[in-house]
Amino acid sequence: MKWYISTSNDPFLNLAIEEYLTKNEKKDQILFLYQNSPSVIIGKNQNPYTEVGIEYIKEHDIKLVRRLSGGGAVYHDLGNLNYGFIMPGDANNLYKFKEYSQPIVDVLNNEFGLGVEFSGRNDLIIDGRKISGSAQYIANNTLLHHGTLLYDVDFTNVSQILLPNQDKLKSKGVKSVHSRVINTKECFKNNSNVTLQDLIDAFIKNIPTDGKYEFTDSQWKEIEAIANNNKKAIMFILENKKEFANQMVEYIPGFGTIEVYSNVEDGKIKDFEIFGEYFFKEGLNSLKKNIIGIEYNKKAIKEFIDNIDNFEDLFYRFSKEKLIDLIISE
Repeated sequence: MKWYISTSNDPFLNLAIEEYLTKNEKKDQILFLYQNSPSVIIGKNQNPYTEVGIEYIKEHDIKLVRRLSGGGAVYHDLGNLNYGFIMPGDANNLYKFKEYSQPIVDVLNNEFGLGVEFSGRNDLIIDGRKISGSAQYIANNTLLHHGTLLYDVDFTNVSQILLPNQDKLKSKGVKSVHSRVINTKECFKNNSNVTLQDLIDAFIKNIPTDGKYEFTDSQWKEIEAIANNNKKAIMFILENKKEFANQMVEYIPGFGTIEVYSNVEDGKIKDFEIFGEYFFKEGLNSLKKNIIGIEYNKKAIKEFIDNIDNFEDLFYRFSKEKLIDLIISE
């Protein structure tokens, strides 16, 4: 395994580096560490209009970036350390969050005595409060396991930046995102002088690597192209909000939030969209394309959904029956 520490704080560039390595690197396993300037990173399938305070982030020059993987929205600033493990893997390796988070847990506990534990589907906690969340993505037999590590993040206005489903917060017994998380800087106790750089040094020292990864000029050109394309894609979404007549939003413990939207014309589905923080093995483009034109009644929709053979690859920990009810309830 090689390591690479980004010298940029541009969230579009850093996520483009991660995307390039995941989709193109076949030879080396890589530990990638980076910090972003103030930004909101949303999951692959999330709806920015329901998850993020759009007007607030525009006013405060907080970037909005969509990542490759599923899961929920997270806030980054320079008090946050982001990590990614890029390695060989296929769909059978997905959702092994505890296994792939273990190197991070070991360093934090063995080097700093933090008492970190794995919790829920993808969280690292200290005394019941979250310090890190992770997500995964597969491309071309390469697995990306990436996550955030809160060190000294400014939570002052996070309630205006992130707008999670309130049922999700209730299910976790908390009133806000801020009350659920804690910075590791507050947890060092006898090591109160530990800096974020000390954390970076500890990861490089204690996670087995055999040198720095080096990018070529041609690779940088491809990475910059990815960053520019991703920036254009998110701007298109923000400038072209689509209105839907039918809307269903629900938080399902163990699965996440899911939003189902549709428009109907002449008794048939004309427009269709699914958003959410759920995890997946395959994208929904085919489902969303093929459902257009289906009659908007329970029988036709049930027949369409029942004929999806790879349903568990599209939605992790979810049922066909629940999706049918969200599309059309009687």
